[in-house]
Amino acid sequence: MDVDECRLVGVTDDLATVGEVRTLADYVEFRLGSAANPRAQLSSYADDIPLVLSPRAATEGGETLAFDEVASMVSVAPPDIVAMVEVPLEDADDEGEVLPGIRERGVQVLISSYTNEKTPSKRDLREIISRCRERGDLVKIVVSVKDEGDALVLLECLNDASREGTKIAGYGTGAAGKHTRVISAFYGSTLAYAPIRPDDRSDDIGLKQLADVLETITNTEGIEHRDGLSGNR
Repeated sequence: MDVDECRLVGVTDDLATVGEVRTLADYVEFRLGSAANPRAQLSSYADDIPLVLSPRAATEGGETLAFDEVASMVSVAPPDIVAMVEVPLEDADDEGEVLPGIRERGVQVLISSYTNEKTPSKRDLREIISRCRERGDLVKIVVSVKDEGDALVLLECLNDASREGTKIAGYGTGAAGKHTRVISAFYGSTLAYAPIRPDDRSDDIGLKQLADVLETITNTEGIEHRDGLSGNR
Protein backbone atom coordinates (compact mmCIF):
# COMPACT_ATOMS: atom_id res chain seq x y z
CA MET A 1 0.00 0.00 0.00
CA ASP A 2 1.28 3.46 -0.91
CA VAL A 3 1.49 5.80 2.09
CA ASP A 4 -0.70 8.28 0.22
CA GLU A 5 -3.59 5.85 0.59
CA CYS A 6 -3.50 6.30 4.37
CA ARG A 7 -6.19 8.62 5.71
CA LEU A 8 -6.13 10.70 8.89
CA VAL A 9 -8.68 10.03 11.62
CA GLY A 10 -9.29 12.53 14.40
CA VAL A 11 -10.57 10.91 17.59
CA THR A 12 -12.97 12.73 19.91
CA ASP A 13 -16.02 12.37 22.10
CA ASP A 14 -16.99 16.00 21.48
CA LEU A 15 -18.05 16.86 17.93
CA ALA A 16 -17.71 20.56 18.72
CA THR A 17 -13.95 20.06 18.36
CA VAL A 18 -14.15 18.88 14.73
CA GLY A 19 -13.75 22.39 13.38
CA GLU A 20 -10.20 22.46 14.77
CA VAL A 21 -9.09 19.77 12.28
CA ARG A 22 -11.37 20.54 9.36
CA THR A 23 -8.42 20.92 6.97
CA LEU A 24 -6.61 17.83 8.31
CA ALA A 25 -9.02 15.01 9.06
CA ASP A 26 -10.37 12.65 6.44
CA TYR A 27 -12.58 10.99 9.08
CA VAL A 28 -13.61 11.67 12.66
CA GLU A 29 -13.94 8.76 15.06
CA PHE A 30 -16.73 9.67 17.48
CA ARG A 31 -16.21 7.85 20.79
CA LEU A 32 -19.75 7.22 21.95
CA GLY A 33 -18.75 5.47 25.17
CA SER A 34 -17.68 8.72 26.82
CA ALA A 35 -19.64 11.27 24.77
CA ALA A 36 -22.10 13.56 26.55
CA ASN A 37 -25.53 13.41 24.87
CA PRO A 38 -24.20 11.60 21.77
CA ARG A 39 -27.60 11.58 20.02
CA ALA A 40 -27.90 15.32 20.34
CA GLN A 41 -24.33 15.78 19.10
CA LEU A 42 -24.99 13.58 16.08
CA SER A 43 -28.29 15.15 15.15
CA SER A 44 -26.75 18.63 15.18
CA TYR A 45 -23.50 17.66 13.42
CA ALA A 46 -22.98 20.19 10.65
CA ASP A 47 -19.51 19.37 9.33
CA ASP A 48 -18.98 17.34 6.16
CA ILE A 49 -16.15 15.17 7.52
CA PRO A 50 -17.41 11.56 7.53
CA LEU A 51 -17.84 9.89 10.90
CA VAL A 52 -16.70 6.58 12.32
CA LEU A 53 -19.00 5.63 15.19
CA SER A 54 -17.10 3.82 17.93
CA PRO A 55 -18.65 2.24 21.04
CA ARG A 56 -15.48 2.87 22.99
CA ALA A 57 -14.62 5.64 25.43
CA ALA A 58 -12.05 8.34 24.77
CA THR A 59 -9.79 6.96 27.51
CA GLU A 60 -8.68 3.41 28.25
CA GLY A 61 -10.86 1.60 30.74
CA GLY A 62 -13.93 3.68 30.00
CA GLU A 63 -17.39 2.36 29.27
CA THR A 64 -18.06 0.58 25.98
CA LEU A 65 -21.51 1.21 24.58
CA ALA A 66 -23.68 -1.74 23.59
CA PHE A 67 -23.62 -2.28 19.84
CA ASP A 68 -27.40 -2.07 19.37
CA GLU A 69 -27.21 1.46 20.79
CA VAL A 70 -24.40 2.33 18.40
CA ALA A 71 -26.31 0.91 15.44
CA SER A 72 -29.40 2.91 16.35
CA MET A 73 -27.40 6.14 16.19
CA VAL A 74 -26.62 5.75 12.49
CA SER A 75 -30.11 7.00 11.67
CA VAL A 76 -29.73 9.95 14.08
CA ALA A 77 -26.81 11.45 12.18
CA PRO A 78 -27.31 13.54 9.03
CA PRO A 79 -27.79 11.43 5.88
CA ASP A 80 -24.68 9.73 4.48
CA ILE A 81 -22.36 11.21 7.11
CA VAL A 82 -21.60 7.94 8.91
CA ALA A 83 -18.95 6.11 6.89
CA MET A 84 -18.09 3.31 9.31
CA VAL A 85 -19.28 1.66 12.50
CA GLU A 86 -16.74 0.01 14.77
CA VAL A 87 -17.63 -3.36 16.28
CA PRO A 88 -15.34 -4.98 18.87
CA LEU A 89 -14.26 -8.46 17.77
CA GLU A 90 -15.66 -10.02 20.92
CA ASP A 91 -19.13 -8.70 20.04
CA ALA A 92 -19.08 -9.34 16.29
CA ASP A 93 -20.52 -12.86 16.35
CA ASP A 94 -23.47 -11.69 18.45
CA GLU A 95 -24.48 -9.04 15.93
CA GLY A 96 -25.07 -11.22 12.88
CA GLU A 97 -28.56 -9.86 12.28
CA VAL A 98 -27.61 -6.24 12.88
CA LEU A 99 -24.53 -5.99 10.67
CA PRO A 100 -26.35 -6.57 7.34
CA GLY A 101 -28.71 -3.72 8.21
CA ILE A 102 -25.73 -1.45 8.82
CA ARG A 103 -24.25 -2.34 5.45
CA GLU A 104 -27.58 -1.78 3.71
CA ARG A 105 -27.28 1.87 4.75
CA GLY A 106 -23.98 2.09 2.88
CA VAL A 107 -21.98 2.00 6.12
CA GLN A 108 -18.86 -0.14 6.37
CA VAL A 109 -18.25 -2.41 9.35
CA LEU A 110 -14.87 -2.02 11.05
CA ILE A 111 -14.01 -4.93 13.34
CA SER A 112 -11.58 -3.92 16.08
CA SER A 113 -9.37 -5.68 18.59
CA TYR A 114 -7.78 -3.86 21.51
CA THR A 115 -5.15 -5.61 23.64
CA ASN A 116 -4.47 -3.24 26.51
CA GLU A 117 -2.20 -5.45 28.61
CA LYS A 118 0.49 -6.49 26.12
CA THR A 119 1.29 -7.13 22.48
CA PRO A 120 0.20 -10.65 21.51
CA SER A 121 2.70 -13.00 19.94
CA LYS A 122 3.09 -12.73 16.17
CA ARG A 123 1.13 -15.94 15.73
CA ASP A 124 -1.70 -14.80 17.99
CA LEU A 125 -1.90 -11.35 16.41
CA ARG A 126 -2.14 -12.87 12.94
CA GLU A 127 -4.98 -15.06 14.18
CA ILE A 128 -6.78 -12.01 15.63
CA ILE A 129 -6.40 -10.19 12.32
CA SER A 130 -7.77 -13.20 10.45
CA ARG A 131 -10.83 -13.38 12.71
CA CYS A 132 -11.48 -9.66 12.27
CA ARG A 133 -11.10 -9.91 8.48
CA GLU A 134 -13.68 -12.71 8.28
CA ARG A 135 -16.28 -10.54 10.00
CA GLY A 136 -15.74 -7.00 8.76
CA ASP A 137 -14.98 -4.76 5.82
CA LEU A 138 -11.99 -3.25 7.63
CA VAL A 139 -9.78 -4.35 10.51
CA LYS A 140 -8.45 -2.21 13.36
CA ILE A 141 -5.74 -3.50 15.68
CA VAL A 142 -4.57 -1.66 18.81
CA VAL A 143 -1.99 -3.20 21.14
CA SER A 144 -0.07 -2.12 24.22
CA VAL A 145 3.58 -1.64 23.19
CA LYS A 146 6.22 -2.01 25.90
CA ASP A 147 9.38 -2.06 23.80
CA GLU A 148 10.77 -2.11 20.25
CA GLY A 149 10.12 -5.83 19.93
CA ASP A 150 6.40 -5.27 20.46
CA ALA A 151 6.41 -2.49 17.89
CA LEU A 152 8.10 -4.73 15.33
CA VAL A 153 5.54 -7.49 15.86
CA LEU A 154 2.71 -5.01 15.26
CA LEU A 155 4.28 -3.46 12.17
CA GLU A 156 5.17 -6.82 10.60
CA CYS A 157 1.63 -8.12 11.09
CA LEU A 158 0.13 -4.93 9.65
CA ASN A 159 2.45 -5.10 6.67
CA ASP A 160 1.78 -8.78 5.99
CA ALA A 161 -1.99 -8.35 6.23
CA SER A 162 -1.95 -5.34 3.91
CA ARG A 163 0.12 -7.21 1.32
CA GLU A 164 -2.45 -10.01 1.45
CA GLY A 165 -5.19 -7.53 0.56
CA THR A 166 -6.66 -6.86 4.00
CA LYS A 167 -7.89 -3.33 4.64
CA ILE A 168 -6.27 -2.81 8.00
CA ALA A 169 -5.37 -0.06 10.43
CA GLY A 170 -3.45 -0.21 13.65
CA TYR A 171 -1.17 1.41 16.18
CA GLY A 172 0.43 0.81 19.55
CA THR A 173 -0.37 2.52 22.83
CA GLY A 174 2.02 3.57 25.57
CA ALA A 175 5.18 5.65 25.40
CA ALA A 176 7.00 2.95 23.42
CA GLY A 177 4.15 2.75 20.94
CA LYS A 178 3.66 6.43 20.25
CA HIS A 179 5.77 6.39 17.09
CA THR A 180 3.67 3.60 15.57
CA ARG A 181 0.82 6.03 15.03
CA VAL A 182 3.10 7.66 12.46
CA ILE A 183 5.08 4.85 10.89
CA SER A 184 2.21 2.35 10.66
CA ALA A 185 1.16 4.37 7.59
CA PHE A 186 4.31 3.06 5.87
CA TYR A 187 3.55 -0.54 6.83
CA GLY A 188 0.07 -0.95 5.41
CA SER A 189 -2.20 0.92 7.80
CA THR A 190 -5.01 2.52 5.80
CA LEU A 191 -5.97 4.83 8.66
CA ALA A 192 -3.76 6.89 10.99
CA TYR A 193 -5.44 7.75 14.28
CA ALA A 194 -4.77 10.54 16.75
CA PRO A 195 -6.94 12.49 19.19
CA ILE A 196 -8.10 15.93 18.17
CA ARG A 197 -7.32 17.17 21.67
CA PRO A 198 -4.79 14.82 23.32
CA ASP A 199 -4.98 14.33 27.07
CA ASP A 200 -1.96 15.92 28.72
CA ARG A 201 -1.70 12.88 31.00
CA SER A 202 -1.51 10.42 28.11
CA ASP A 203 1.28 9.39 25.76
CA ASP A 204 -0.74 10.35 22.69
CA ILE A 205 0.25 12.77 19.98
CA GLY A 206 -2.46 15.00 18.55
CA LEU A 207 -3.83 14.88 15.02
CA LYS A 208 -2.13 18.14 14.05
CA GLN A 209 1.24 16.79 15.19
CA LEU A 210 0.63 13.48 13.41
CA ALA A 211 -0.25 15.26 10.17
CA ASP A 212 2.84 17.49 10.41
CA VAL A 213 5.19 14.54 10.95
CA LEU A 214 3.70 12.53 8.10
CA GLU A 215 3.86 15.53 5.81
CA THR A 216 7.51 16.10 6.68
CA ILE A 217 8.42 12.47 6.02
CA THR A 218 6.52 12.17 2.75
CA ASN A 219 8.06 15.40 1.48
CA THR A 220 11.52 13.96 2.00
CA GLU A 221 13.35 13.22 -1.23
CA GLY A 222 12.91 9.63 -2.33
CA ILE A 223 9.40 9.10 -0.96
CA GLU A 224 6.71 9.53 -3.56
CA HIS A 225 3.48 11.30 -2.70
CA ARG A 226 0.60 12.88 -4.54
CA ASP A 227 -1.09 15.63 -2.61
CA GLY A 228 0.43 15.16 0.83
CA LEU A 229 -1.34 13.67 3.82
CA SER A 230 -2.74 16.89 5.20
CA GLY A 231 -6.16 17.74 3.85
CA ASN A 232 -6.59 14.70 1.59
CA ARG A 233 -10.33 15.12 1.53
